[in-house]
Amino acid sequence: MPVGVSGRVAVLLENENSLVAAFLMMKRGCKVCFVKGKDLEIEKLEKFYPYEIEVYDKIPEGIGVVVNSETLENFSENKQKDKIIFKPLTGFKKEKIKEIKSLIRKT
Repeated sequence: MPVGVSGRVAVLLENENSLVAAFLMMKRGCKVCFVKGKDLEIEKLEKFYPYEIEVYDKIPEGIGVVVNSETLENFSENKQKDKIIFKPLTGFKKEKIKEIKSLIRKT
């Protein structure tokens, strides 16, 4: 799907898997913005993303969907009761996540 046709989501920058989660949401047509957490190389996503990358200190007003990097191995209860939480890595094996990470890292 073209990026941006499925609405806007906020991706929490928790760990390197956050980039994979953002990549998968972009593939599903979501426009993403990032919420600061850890310093990650989000510029690696620029080649897949036709918009300017936006980084915020907190979840921007008006965004009702938050994306995190949880997998089945570190799955937890939703802490944000006022937001919808997407966990796009939940169904992926470690090997597939590593494969997507290497695709993102290629320049």
